[in-house]
Amino acid sequence: MKRIIVLAILVVMSLAGAYYLTVVKSTANNAPAHVLLGGLEENAALLNAVTIETAEGVVFSARRDQDQWVATHLDSLLTFPVNLDELSGFVSQLTQATVLEAKTAKASQYSRLGVEPVTQPGAQSTLITLATESKQWRVLMGNLASSGMGRYVREPSQQRSYLIDKPLELPVGNADWLLRQIISLSVNSLSEVRVEGKEPYTLTRNDSGDWQLFDVAVSELAYPGILSQTLNDIVNMSYDDVRVRLPEEVLGKAVQSVTLRNDTNELAIKLYNARKGETGYRVIIQPVSGDGAIWTPDGIDNWVFKLTDFQARGLLSQRSDLIKSPELN
Repeated sequence: MKRIIVLAILVVMSLAGAYYLTVVKSTANNAPAHVLLGGLEENAALLNAVTIETAEGVVFSARRDQDQWVATHLDSLLTFPVNLDELSGFVSQLTQATVLEAKTAKASQYSRLGVEPVTQPGAQSTLITLATESKQWRVLMGNLASSGMGRYVREPSQQRSYLIDKPLELPVGNADWLLRQIISLSVNSLSEVRVEGKEPYTLTRNDSGDWQLFDVAVSELAYPGILSQTLNDIVNMSYDDVRVRLPEEVLGKAVQSVTLRNDTNELAIKLYNARKGETGYRVIIQPVSGDGAIWTPDGIDNWVFKLTDFQARGLLSQRSDLIKSPELN
Protein backbone atom coordinates (compact mmCIF):
# COMPACT_ATOMS: atom_id res chain seq x y z
CA MET A 1 0.00 0.00 0.00
CA LYS A 2 2.79 2.37 0.92
CA ARG A 3 4.47 1.56 -2.35
CA ILE A 4 1.32 2.49 -4.28
CA ILE A 5 1.05 5.80 -2.39
CA VAL A 6 4.70 6.63 -3.11
CA LEU A 7 4.22 5.83 -6.79
CA ALA A 8 1.10 8.00 -6.89
CA ILE A 9 2.97 10.90 -5.32
CA LEU A 10 5.79 10.50 -7.85
CA VAL A 11 3.29 10.48 -10.73
CA VAL A 12 1.65 13.65 -9.43
CA MET A 13 5.05 15.32 -9.01
CA SER A 14 6.06 14.29 -12.53
CA LEU A 15 2.85 15.65 -14.00
CA ALA A 16 3.27 18.87 -12.05
CA GLY A 17 6.84 19.18 -13.30
CA ALA A 18 5.79 18.53 -16.86
CA TYR A 19 3.03 21.12 -16.59
CA TYR A 20 5.48 23.68 -15.22
CA LEU A 21 7.98 23.02 -18.00
CA THR A 22 5.47 23.02 -20.86
CA VAL A 23 3.03 25.68 -19.70
CA VAL A 24 4.23 27.87 -16.86
CA LYS A 25 7.87 28.17 -17.90
CA SER A 26 6.96 28.45 -21.59
CA THR A 27 4.51 31.23 -20.78
CA ALA A 28 7.15 33.04 -18.74
CA ASN A 29 9.64 32.79 -21.59
CA ASN A 30 7.18 33.94 -24.21
CA ALA A 31 5.63 36.78 -22.22
CA PRO A 32 7.18 40.20 -22.86
CA ALA A 33 9.74 41.04 -20.18
CA HIS A 34 9.03 44.72 -20.78
CA VAL A 35 7.04 47.01 -23.03
CA LEU A 36 9.02 47.70 -26.18
CA LEU A 37 10.35 51.26 -26.02
CA GLY A 38 8.18 52.16 -23.07
CA GLY A 39 7.18 55.81 -22.89
CA LEU A 40 7.81 56.48 -26.57
CA GLU A 41 4.15 56.83 -27.49
CA GLU A 42 3.51 59.48 -24.86
CA ASN A 43 6.59 61.44 -25.97
CA ALA A 44 6.38 60.97 -29.75
CA ALA A 45 5.28 64.57 -30.29
CA LEU A 46 8.40 65.76 -28.44
CA LEU A 47 10.92 63.86 -30.56
CA ASN A 48 13.60 66.12 -32.02
CA ALA A 49 16.16 63.67 -33.42
CA VAL A 50 16.15 60.32 -35.24
CA THR A 51 19.14 58.27 -36.41
CA ILE A 52 19.17 55.01 -38.36
CA GLU A 53 22.47 53.21 -38.80
CA THR A 54 23.86 49.87 -39.94
CA ALA A 55 27.28 48.27 -39.78
CA GLU A 56 28.19 50.33 -42.86
CA GLY A 57 27.33 53.65 -41.21
CA VAL A 58 24.46 56.11 -40.85
CA VAL A 59 21.73 55.57 -43.44
CA PHE A 60 19.47 58.36 -42.22
CA SER A 61 19.59 61.04 -39.56
CA ALA A 62 17.31 64.00 -38.99
CA ARG A 63 16.52 66.70 -36.47
CA ARG A 64 13.59 68.93 -35.84
CA ASP A 65 14.27 72.51 -36.92
CA GLN A 66 11.40 74.53 -35.47
CA ASP A 67 8.32 73.09 -37.26
CA GLN A 68 10.27 71.24 -39.96
CA TRP A 69 12.30 68.04 -39.97
CA VAL A 70 15.57 68.19 -41.91
CA ALA A 71 17.97 65.40 -42.84
CA THR A 72 21.52 65.74 -41.54
CA HIS A 73 23.16 62.58 -42.92
CA LEU A 74 24.01 63.94 -46.38
CA ASP A 75 26.49 66.57 -45.21
CA SER A 76 28.03 67.83 -41.99
CA LEU A 77 26.75 71.38 -42.62
CA LEU A 78 23.96 71.30 -45.20
CA THR A 79 20.51 69.89 -44.46
CA PHE A 80 17.72 68.66 -46.73
CA PRO A 81 13.94 68.50 -46.12
CA VAL A 82 12.58 65.17 -44.87
CA ASN A 83 9.55 63.33 -46.24
CA LEU A 84 7.43 63.74 -43.12
CA ASP A 85 4.95 61.05 -44.18
CA GLU A 86 7.71 58.43 -44.23
CA LEU A 87 9.25 59.50 -40.92
CA SER A 88 6.01 59.98 -38.97
CA GLY A 89 4.60 56.73 -40.38
CA PHE A 90 7.63 54.80 -39.13
CA VAL A 91 7.53 56.39 -35.66
CA SER A 92 3.79 55.76 -35.42
CA GLN A 93 4.23 52.06 -36.24
CA LEU A 94 7.11 51.77 -33.79
CA THR A 95 5.07 53.23 -30.93
CA GLN A 96 2.27 50.76 -31.66
CA ALA A 97 4.53 47.70 -32.08
CA THR A 98 3.37 44.81 -29.90
CA VAL A 99 5.67 42.10 -28.56
CA LEU A 100 4.40 38.75 -29.78
CA GLU A 101 7.02 36.41 -28.43
CA ALA A 102 10.27 36.39 -26.47
CA LYS A 103 13.27 35.03 -28.35
CA THR A 104 16.88 34.17 -27.59
CA ALA A 105 18.94 35.93 -24.93
CA LYS A 106 22.15 34.23 -26.07
CA ALA A 107 24.60 36.52 -27.84
CA SER A 108 25.87 33.57 -29.87
CA GLN A 109 22.40 33.26 -31.42
CA TYR A 110 21.80 36.96 -32.23
CA SER A 111 23.04 36.63 -35.80
CA ARG A 112 20.28 34.09 -36.57
CA LEU A 113 17.72 36.82 -35.92
CA GLY A 114 19.85 39.70 -37.17
CA VAL A 115 19.89 41.52 -33.81
CA GLU A 116 23.64 41.57 -33.18
CA PRO A 117 25.32 44.93 -32.34
CA VAL A 118 25.87 47.15 -35.40
CA THR A 119 29.50 47.48 -34.31
CA GLN A 120 30.00 43.77 -35.00
CA PRO A 121 31.65 43.18 -38.41
CA GLY A 122 29.09 42.01 -40.95
CA ALA A 123 26.15 42.77 -38.66
CA GLN A 124 22.73 42.49 -40.32
CA SER A 125 20.99 44.68 -37.74
CA THR A 126 19.83 48.29 -37.98
CA LEU A 127 20.11 50.52 -34.93
CA ILE A 128 17.29 53.01 -34.42
CA THR A 129 17.85 55.93 -32.04
CA LEU A 130 15.06 58.37 -31.17
CA ALA A 131 15.46 61.28 -28.78
CA THR A 132 13.71 64.18 -27.11
CA GLU A 133 15.48 66.92 -25.19
CA SER A 134 15.63 64.72 -22.09
CA LYS A 135 15.16 61.10 -23.12
CA GLN A 136 16.46 58.56 -25.62
CA TRP A 137 15.18 55.24 -27.01
CA ARG A 138 17.35 52.71 -28.86
CA VAL A 139 16.37 49.46 -30.53
CA LEU A 140 18.05 47.04 -32.91
CA MET A 141 15.89 45.99 -35.85
CA GLY A 142 16.65 42.48 -37.05
CA ASN A 143 15.39 40.20 -39.78
CA LEU A 144 11.81 39.96 -40.92
CA ALA A 145 9.97 36.93 -39.56
CA SER A 146 9.67 34.07 -42.06
CA SER A 147 5.92 34.69 -42.08
CA GLY A 148 6.55 38.26 -43.20
CA MET A 149 4.19 39.45 -40.45
CA GLY A 150 6.71 40.85 -37.99
CA ARG A 151 10.35 41.61 -37.23
CA TYR A 152 12.90 40.53 -34.63
CA VAL A 153 14.14 43.27 -32.32
CA ARG A 154 16.39 43.78 -29.32
CA GLU A 155 17.20 46.76 -27.15
CA PRO A 156 21.01 47.15 -27.05
CA SER A 157 20.96 47.35 -23.25
CA GLN A 158 18.99 44.09 -22.96
CA GLN A 159 20.01 40.49 -23.65
CA ARG A 160 16.55 39.17 -24.54
CA SER A 161 15.36 39.57 -28.11
CA TYR A 162 11.72 39.65 -29.24
CA LEU A 163 9.40 39.20 -32.17
CA ILE A 164 7.11 42.20 -32.73
CA ASP A 165 4.00 42.36 -34.88
CA LYS A 166 5.14 45.16 -37.22
CA PRO A 167 7.45 44.59 -40.23
CA LEU A 168 8.60 48.24 -40.01
CA GLU A 169 9.94 49.33 -43.40
CA LEU A 170 13.45 50.79 -43.07
CA PRO A 171 15.31 53.17 -45.40
CA VAL A 172 17.90 51.48 -47.59
CA GLY A 173 19.43 54.37 -49.53
CA ASN A 174 20.38 57.93 -48.54
CA ALA A 175 17.42 59.43 -50.37
CA ASP A 176 14.69 57.05 -49.19
CA TRP A 177 13.12 59.33 -46.56
CA LEU A 178 13.86 62.68 -48.17
CA LEU A 179 11.34 65.09 -49.69
CA ARG A 180 10.65 63.56 -53.10
CA GLN A 181 8.92 66.39 -54.97
CA ILE A 182 11.37 69.26 -54.81
CA ILE A 183 9.57 71.75 -57.06
CA SER A 184 6.51 72.91 -55.14
CA LEU A 185 4.37 74.61 -57.77
CA SER A 186 1.44 73.80 -59.96
CA VAL A 187 1.48 74.00 -63.73
CA ASN A 188 -1.30 76.59 -63.53
CA SER A 189 0.95 78.97 -61.60
CA LEU A 190 3.37 79.25 -64.54
CA SER A 191 3.17 81.71 -67.42
CA GLU A 192 6.00 80.42 -69.65
CA VAL A 193 8.28 77.41 -69.99
CA ARG A 194 11.34 77.61 -72.20
CA VAL A 195 13.28 74.48 -73.19
CA GLU A 196 16.77 74.81 -74.66
CA GLY A 197 18.59 71.87 -76.18
CA LYS A 198 18.70 69.90 -79.41
CA GLU A 199 15.17 70.99 -80.36
CA PRO A 200 14.36 74.22 -78.45
CA TYR A 201 10.74 75.14 -77.85
CA THR A 202 8.66 77.51 -75.75
CA LEU A 203 5.28 76.94 -74.13
CA THR A 204 3.06 79.88 -73.21
CA ARG A 205 -0.45 80.35 -71.88
CA ASN A 206 -3.07 81.95 -74.11
CA ASP A 207 -5.85 84.31 -73.00
CA SER A 208 -8.04 81.32 -72.11
CA GLY A 209 -5.35 79.93 -69.82
CA ASP A 210 -4.55 76.98 -72.10
CA TRP A 211 -0.98 76.01 -72.95
CA GLN A 212 0.22 76.46 -76.49
CA LEU A 213 3.36 75.56 -78.40
CA PHE A 214 4.75 78.53 -80.30
CA ASP A 215 3.63 78.57 -83.96
CA VAL A 216 1.86 75.19 -83.66
CA ALA A 217 -1.91 74.84 -83.94
CA VAL A 218 -3.79 72.69 -81.45
CA SER A 219 -4.76 70.32 -84.24
CA GLU A 220 -1.08 69.70 -84.98
CA LEU A 221 -0.22 68.51 -81.46
CA ALA A 222 0.58 64.81 -81.01
CA TYR A 223 -2.57 64.34 -78.91
CA PRO A 224 -4.82 66.51 -76.70
CA GLY A 225 -3.26 67.24 -73.33
CA ILE A 226 0.32 66.46 -74.30
CA LEU A 227 1.53 69.92 -73.30
CA SER A 228 0.01 69.70 -69.82
CA GLN A 229 1.34 66.18 -69.38
CA THR A 230 4.85 67.23 -70.36
CA LEU A 231 4.74 70.16 -67.94
CA ASN A 232 3.48 67.93 -65.14
CA ASP A 233 6.36 65.52 -65.79
CA ILE A 234 8.77 68.45 -65.44
CA VAL A 235 7.42 70.13 -62.29
CA ASN A 236 6.70 66.78 -60.58
CA MET A 237 10.21 65.53 -61.27
CA SER A 238 11.44 63.01 -58.74
CA TYR A 239 14.98 61.69 -58.28
CA ASP A 240 16.88 58.53 -57.44
CA ASP A 241 19.62 60.02 -55.25
CA VAL A 242 21.03 63.37 -54.15
CA ARG A 243 24.41 64.61 -53.00
CA VAL A 244 26.18 67.85 -52.25
CA ARG A 245 27.37 69.71 -55.33
CA LEU A 246 31.15 69.91 -54.98
CA PRO A 247 32.88 73.04 -56.35
CA GLU A 248 35.42 70.93 -58.23
CA GLU A 249 32.84 68.76 -59.96
CA VAL A 250 32.80 69.28 -63.73
CA LEU A 251 29.26 69.01 -65.02
CA GLY A 252 30.11 69.54 -68.69
CA LYS A 253 27.65 70.85 -71.23
CA ALA A 254 23.98 70.61 -70.34
CA VAL A 255 22.00 68.10 -72.38
CA GLN A 256 18.93 70.25 -71.92
CA SER A 257 17.87 73.27 -69.88
CA VAL A 258 14.31 74.08 -68.77
CA THR A 259 13.36 77.53 -67.47
CA LEU A 260 10.10 77.96 -65.55
CA ARG A 261 8.63 81.45 -65.28
CA ASN A 262 5.73 83.29 -63.73
CA ASP A 263 5.21 87.04 -63.36
CA THR A 264 7.95 87.54 -60.74
CA ASN A 265 10.03 84.35 -60.46
CA GLU A 266 12.28 82.32 -62.71
CA LEU A 267 13.78 78.90 -62.06
CA ALA A 268 16.30 76.99 -64.21
CA ILE A 269 16.57 73.19 -64.29
CA LYS A 270 19.68 71.91 -66.04
CA LEU A 271 20.09 68.31 -67.13
CA TYR A 272 23.56 66.74 -67.57
CA ASN A 273 24.77 63.29 -68.53
CA ALA A 274 25.67 60.98 -65.65
CA ARG A 275 29.25 60.70 -64.51
CA LYS A 276 31.46 58.18 -66.25
CA GLY A 277 30.52 54.66 -65.25
CA GLU A 278 27.05 55.70 -64.05
CA THR A 279 23.65 55.61 -65.74
CA GLY A 280 20.87 58.18 -65.93
CA TYR A 281 21.34 61.93 -65.60
CA ARG A 282 22.46 64.64 -63.19
CA VAL A 283 20.28 67.67 -62.51
CA ILE A 284 20.92 70.98 -60.81
CA ILE A 285 18.20 73.51 -59.98
CA GLN A 286 19.00 77.22 -59.81
CA PRO A 287 16.69 80.11 -58.86
CA VAL A 288 17.39 82.78 -61.49
CA SER A 289 15.28 85.69 -60.29
CA GLY A 290 12.68 86.49 -57.66
CA ASP A 291 12.18 84.39 -54.54
CA GLY A 292 13.22 80.88 -55.56
CA ALA A 293 12.44 79.60 -52.06
CA ILE A 294 8.71 79.74 -52.80
CA TRP A 295 9.22 76.99 -55.39
CA THR A 296 12.09 74.95 -53.98
CA PRO A 297 13.86 74.32 -50.65
CA ASP A 298 16.25 77.05 -49.61
CA GLY A 299 19.77 76.36 -50.91
CA ILE A 300 18.54 74.01 -53.64
CA ASP A 301 21.47 74.97 -55.88
CA ASN A 302 23.87 73.29 -53.40
CA TRP A 303 22.71 69.85 -54.52
CA VAL A 304 23.11 67.52 -57.49
CA PHE A 305 20.19 65.16 -58.14
CA LYS A 306 20.58 61.82 -59.86
CA LEU A 307 17.67 60.86 -62.12
CA THR A 308 16.89 57.64 -63.95
CA ASP A 309 15.93 57.79 -67.64
CA PHE A 310 12.27 57.48 -66.65
CA GLN A 311 12.47 60.26 -64.06
CA ALA A 312 14.11 62.57 -66.62
CA ARG A 313 11.50 61.98 -69.34
CA GLY A 314 9.86 65.41 -68.97
CA LEU A 315 13.17 67.26 -68.98
CA LEU A 316 14.27 65.32 -72.07
CA SER A 317 11.17 66.13 -74.13
CA GLN A 318 11.87 67.42 -77.65
CA ARG A 319 9.75 69.69 -79.85
CA SER A 320 9.17 66.81 -82.26
CA ASP A 321 7.71 64.74 -79.41
CA LEU A 322 4.92 67.28 -79.00
CA ILE A 323 3.64 67.42 -82.58
CA LYS A 324 2.22 64.86 -84.97
CA SER A 325 4.51 63.05 -87.31
CA PRO A 326 4.38 64.48 -90.86
CA GLU A 327 2.73 61.33 -92.21
CA LEU A 328 -0.13 61.71 -89.70
CA ASN A 329 -0.97 65.26 -90.74
